[in-house]
Amino acid sequence: MKESDYDYYVHWEKFDRRLDCWLAYKNLRLLDEEPNDGYPCIREIDNGESDHDDHAGIDKEYLREHEENTKLKTINQIKFGKYLIDTWYFSPYPKEYQNIDILYICEFCLSFFKENEELLRHTEKCEIRHPPGNEIYRCDNISIFEIDGNYFRIYCENLCFLSKLFLDHKTLKHRVNLFYF
Repeated sequence: MKESDYDYYVHWEKFDRRLDCWLAYKNLRLLDEEPNDGYPCIREIDNGESDHDDHAGIDKEYLREHEENTKLKTINQIKFGKYLIDTWYFSPYPKEYQNIDILYICEFCLSFFKENEELLRHTEKCEIRHPPGNEIYRCDNISIFEIDGNYFRIYCENLCFLSKLFLDHKTLKHRVNLFYF
């Protein structure tokens, strides 16, 4: 096999991991080559000590294990309703849903699927049209629901999987039945 037969996982040093991505060989350049116009603006991370520590209160061993286990983003995009959204981080969806380009998610019940056809079959039967729980706020076309993880465990677990795609330090080690969402 040639080097052009592979995709390469790229981590941008000194930058947030949400920018990590798989790139085809043709999209790579050598370090001494000048970049083309059109590279996305990316913000540099200050790795020095600061007054505001994102990891304050987190066990160092847990943080090291988290970094190792979430190093590679394995779901590149999600299809959520009419939107195709680039993901930022790894989320521990079940193994059979890892290493795919697009994960299809029901916008109502948050069930997830590997194929669009599976989602389409599901949406024909899905009777949910809003989050479970109690609507606690409404203004125009915005509604906020309070969801008890004890009563709606599967929905809340799926919500955690979904949110982890966009929050680097969201932990999924706690049981959802202990929380309101």
